Amino acid sequence: SFCTLLVEMKRKEVRVPTEEVNKRLKKEAGQVIKERKECPYLSNINRVRLNFDNEKKCCVSLKTMNIYMCLVCGGMFHGRGKTTPAHTHALNQEHYVFMDTLTGQIWCIPDMYEVHDDSLSDIQHNLHPTYKPEEIQRLLHTAQTGHRILDQTEFTVGYVGLNNIKRTDYMNSVLQSLLHLETIVQHYMQDFVYKKESRRSALRDSFGELCRKIWNPHNYVGQVSPRSLIEVIGKESKGEFDIDKAQDPQKFLHFLLSKLNEGEKKVLKSSKRKTVIEEAFQGRMRVQTKEYMIDGIGADKVLSSSEKEVSFFTLPVTLPNTPLTRDEQKHAVQQEHIQVLLQKYNGQMETVKGTGKNKTCGTKYIITQLPRYLVLFYDRFASNRDKIVEKNRTIVHSPVTNLDLREFCTDEEAAKYTNTKYDLVSTVVHEGPSKTDGIYKTYQLAKQQGAWLEMEDLRVSKSDSQVVSIAPAYVQIWELKGKPVGKQDGPLFDKTTVSLIRDFMQPADRAKLLLLNKVVAEKLKSEPTDIDVAMD
Repeated sequence: SFCTLLVEMKRKEVRVPTEEVNKRLKKEAGQVIKERKECPYLSNINRVRLNFDNEKKCCVSLKTMNIYMCLVCGGMFHGRGKTTPAHTHALNQEHYVFMDTLTGQIWCIPDMYEVHDDSLSDIQHNLHPTYKPEEIQRLLHTAQTGHRILDQTEFTVGYVGLNNIKRTDYMNSVLQSLLHLETIVQHYMQDFVYKKESRRSALRDSFGELCRKIWNPHNYVGQVSPRSLIEVIGKESKGEFDIDKAQDPQKFLHFLLSKLNEGEKKVLKSSKRKTVIEEAFQGRMRVQTKEYMIDGIGADKVLSSSEKEVSFFTLPVTLPNTPLTRDEQKHAVQQEHIQVLLQKYNGQMETVKGTGKNKTCGTKYIITQLPRYLVLFYDRFASNRDKIVEKNRTIVHSPVTNLDLREFCTDEEAAKYTNTKYDLVSTVVHEGPSKTDGIYKTYQLAKQQGAWLEMEDLRVSKSDSQVVSIAPAYVQIWELKGKPVGKQDGPLFDKTTVSLIRDFMQPADRAKLLLLNKVVAEKLKSEPTDIDVAMD
């Protein structure tokens, strides 16, 4: 048989075309492979009924493998052979066009031929969105307006609502914050791996899939459902973060970053290389600790001291204590500037805590490595003496641009950057009287438009920087403005432009182009957009 011949050819290291092998094997198994460019049933496809965020599970047998989507009604069915739910559905309902939810192949059932038609490319793209590097750069750096969904409603690419499945607003607020950070978006939009056998982290792959769907310019409905990612998160967290279970966004963000980092390490297979999560969020801090014996006369004795460096993804920010009486709470709203709250990280201020009878522990903190994205956690909720969780309503005044952390990092670290200023890019806010009674939403900076957006589940509306600066922040993400000293901003021309130009040049001129590319980039410290101006 052909199978025996194939084994013998592989043993003798004879190369065999993969496509030809697949066709011969299926033919021997009794399956006739048909391919057609024209199908008489394509006019029955109803794009309005298609929901690519639905769980890939057969609605008849509840199987999750070998699932086909009916392109007429949007239903999910198992298999395509005779006696399968998809085959039965095609005969009973006269719905003949199906798509493999794993590969994106489109089939006509029960005629059993694969359909190749350019008019179906938008459906295949919405199932598994893919992007070229130049498309990613265009989406991230230019305002994407004028795009319309199927009902002709206009939407902004990348800034679409997320469906609140059931009490998942805390997840949506965190996901919106992460999926608009340039470093994260660039990585997960180009990291396209859909083959199950090559996956090493289900959470990582589901997160990347959601990222690509949010930034999809051909979105049919102008919104995305994170159901598949939430189901994976529920399994990874053993039910701690799941549907219909309200949780803390700070706790969820810490869990998500940790799991994504673990997934990236599995892909890298190297402990020496940094993952994209570490490059984006990881910083380092020097911690000095002293333990004192209190003698009651002011001359405390130092029992022990230690110094160490630790890494961090997030920094906690302690708010002033809530006024004790209700009258004070009603008539006095506490206000504080963010620079004052960050003084605990200046290396001089000592944070003192009692460790036992007549003993205290004093700790000093200072940053030794600035992260690209600084994540701040505000302690908005704390238990009182009656063990009732109360909300701290202190208004924190923070600039949306140019937050300088020079006094909070070492001189050696500050010298590595042109400046140590941060810009606010995202804020997660809690609205409601208590932790269990309220909602979470996000204020997100749309860099392409230069505007702030308020994102609450499916609702996306414009906001103002003044509102953001005094919003009761629960989580804030800041982006470092300064660039490493001596590091070039990039080549004068991108790889695509260089490859196009050098094809029309003589070998000597190609060398001149490469030299010009290097010299001008060093002189200008920027990347000109117009090639003619750069050549002049």
